[in-house]
Amino acid sequence: MFGFLSRIQAFVFLGLWLLFPTATTGQDKHDFFENRIRPILVEKCYECHNSTDADDGGLILDHRQGLLEGGDQGTAIVPGKPEKSLLIRAIKHLDNGMRMPKNNA
Repeated sequence: MFGFLSRIQAFVFLGLWLLFPTATTGQDKHDFFENRIRPILVEKCYECHNSTDADDGGLILDHRQGLLEGGDQGTAIVPGKPEKSLLIRAIKHLDNGMRMPKNNA
């Protein structure tokens, strides 16, 4: 079962990743994503949203292009604009039809 703290952690880490300062090097952004974001996506999202055997809602989260393209509902993330990112809206449960992860709906 996914806990409240995990959902908040995912939101915070995704928000930080999207807002990471532009002065930061590409390697720093890559390391931040690999160490802080990807583990949450693997644990909470990849089972249903991956490019191998499950792309629920047309959303694929196991590569950058999938994050940028989004799924049936639209673009998953908008770099630098977390308020426009559907993935963050779903994690925060702002829209009843897109509450993720489903076990917390």
